Amino acid sequence: MAKGVIIETKSGRMAVTASVLIDATGDGDVANFLGAPWEKGSEKGGLMQPATLFFRLSGVDRKAVDRYISEHPEERHFKTFAKVAKELGEFIPSKHDVLFFYTPRSDEVAVNTTRIHNVDGTNVFDRTKAEIETRRQVRTLVHFFKKYVPGFQNCYLSNTAPEVGFRETRRIIGDYILTKEDVLNVHQFHDNIAQCAYMIDIHDPTGTQLFYTPVPEGKSYGIPYRCLLPKNIDNLIVAGRCISATHEAQGSLRVMPPSFNIGQAAGTAAAIAVIDQVKARDVNVAKLRKMLAEQGQVIDGGF
Repeated sequence: MAKGVIIETKSGRMAVTASVLIDATGDGDVANFLGAPWEKGSEKGGLMQPATLFFRLSGVDRKAVDRYISEHPEERHFKTFAKVAKELGEFIPSKHDVLFFYTPRSDEVAVNTTRIHNVDGTNVFDRTKAEIETRRQVRTLVHFFKKYVPGFQNCYLSNTAPEVGFRETRRIIGDYILTKEDVLNVHQFHDNIAQCAYMIDIHDPTGTQLFYTPVPEGKSYGIPYRCLLPKNIDNLIVAGRCISATHEAQGSLRVMPPSFNIGQAAGTAAAIAVIDQVKARDVNVAKLRKMLAEQGQVIDGGF
């Protein structure tokens, strides 16, 4: 049974003890150090999704962008511009189009287009490699937008994310493993602690494509508490994209809203375990579900 964690601080090494630990690292770091079993990547070859560094562009004439897209709806991802630029070495090789989102600022967009393959977010050397490469790609993409894309001629880089984002690393093997079939059949469980309706969203581990498989419209699937409980460890709860799921199911639950809900459930379960003086695995699930519902969490069958 784990007693706590050892941390390195400006004041030196310290130990933080706790009755229940929550691993919200996203990579299952604490669970790994405690010997919890885990998997990585797809069933075929163990390939993981590529990593991306988000960045924002300001000075964008969004009316001009909207006008161009309304006149060329098939070009909403600027594939033609990307193809031409790629042939001239002015686009990144690991993508074939552009993905961006409007922000609340009237002249700003958030760009989700950098991409690096074959890096492992649990390896510090790979993380450094990813930081260097994706920030190099940002410079290339800013030049591309300014030169090729209508409405972006006067744009400028306003910020980048604090660090590169990894879509997938370890997936802890828990008391239940959520599957692709659970997601697409919108399965519900007796120990639901959250609902998710996001599609299975897989960025090609080797190429430039995106693979989307939607959840049935208007439906959602349940995430069971058992997926938060690593096998063979009694006082540890995991939260975020590293919970117990297959490669495909993780492609749906890995995004932020489900992670918020899973984190809420993990914290609530830990509090119950401490108050009731029981192991995390022995938390009264009915009590947990009732408390989450009282907090406003959607835990059963839809919205």
